[in-house]
Amino acid sequence: MQTHARQVLVATILLGACAHVAGCGSDSCTGAGCHDGVEVWFAAPIDSSLDLSVSVEADKDQLQCEYAHSKGLDTCASSGIWIQMSGSQIDGFLLPNRHPGKLTLTFSSAGTVLLTSTVSPTYVIQQPNGPDCPPTCKNAKVQL
Repeated sequence: MQTHARQVLVATILLGACAHVAGCGSDSCTGAGCHDGVEVWFAAPIDSSLDLSVSVEADKDQLQCEYAHSKGLDTCASSGIWIQMSGSQIDGFLLPNRHPGKLTLTFSSAGTVLLTSTVSPTYVIQQPNGPDCPPTCKNAKVQL
């Protein structure tokens, strides 16, 4: 009987240790990711054939870029503004790894303002792999 009790004790200790090792047990982390930053989606898409000037003020940071899909011009990505397209329409943009309290954006073409708005994003904390596993993302989705 003592041998059986010792075997149960050893198995319990090994099982407990196993649960803390990645890839072992039901509490292990997975590789799921999440978007960290602000997503802005337009109510009415913008025609991507237009030559666009984009201005985004994120708190005190001023981001500006030019976007002309038909000419292959995109200085927005290098400025930290990721333009989101669906077919020939611009649906919105992402500001990765930014968490402004106030966001002012303007999209214009040939001196005509197509869209301007000021918003205060509401952020949600996401932990797609659970509270003890990375990543932890702070994300806001804004619909204009």
